[in-house]
Amino acid sequence: MKKEGSQCGVIMKVLITYTINIVSSLFCIAFANEDSLTIATGGGSPYIVVRDQKLDTSAPGFSIEIVKAAAEKLDWQISFEVMPFSRQMAETESGKTDALIAVLKTDAPHFVYPSQQIGIASNCFFKRAGTSFYFPDRKTSLDNYRIGVTNGFTYGLIDDYIAENSARNIVTLSGEDEKVLPRLIKMLEEERVDVFIEAETVVNHYIQQNNIPNVVNAGCTLILDAYIGFAPNNPKSILRAARFDKAVDELRREGKIADILSKYNVQDWR
Repeated sequence: MKKEGSQCGVIMKVLITYTINIVSSLFCIAFANEDSLTIATGGGSPYIVVRDQKLDTSAPGFSIEIVKAAAEKLDWQISFEVMPFSRQMAETESGKTDALIAVLKTDAPHFVYPSQQIGIASNCFFKRAGTSFYFPDRKTSLDNYRIGVTNGFTYGLIDDYIAENSARNIVTLSGEDEKVLPRLIKMLEEERVDVFIEAETVVNHYIQQNNIPNVVNAGCTLILDAYIGFAPNNPKSILRAARFDKAVDELRREGKIADILSKYNVQDWR
């Protein structure tokens, strides 16, 4: 009887150990899933730098670097998928991706946002040097100009005008984000559009890098904040946004945000 009791004790210990290992494994899997995020993104230097449909390895953009630094602090395992902006919106909406960057709240007001920005965007009109267009100008009627815009983007003050005139004088381009701006500039130079509207920082960076002197700023709309936007139908999004805020606060106190921005010659917006 004593031997049988001893054997039972051994069996029980084995079963308990096995059960603990199974529970631990399940917990680890659940924890890993909690901290694993797929983030949709597209081109737009210096916020996001894409080359050949992949993020640049050495300088992926200051918005990307801020998100990466926050993720490292939070022990998030993140991966990025480069795609056109309209697809970024659709896949984050459906939950195929967990978030997208850098997005304006006006682009997707129902997404879940932290309070910390990952950039600011001033949307501006750009024209050929020597032409008379300027915004805002009470003497200027937008009706007299062909205006190039990017599919899915919002621009603030003129969004209603774009929606109401999309079939008349609005020229909408779609495709890979990093290729849309060169196409807009080419169309401007070839006089197929009279002006286009795009984020000021993105255009300035591009024309400086490519030595394009004949494209000039023709006036801006409002300055808007850019964020990481978390999927609206994912129950983890609210907690993730709160944790992201805390991580960016810590990064700013540590001076790491300043270090990232200085790499791209960008001033902190806070």
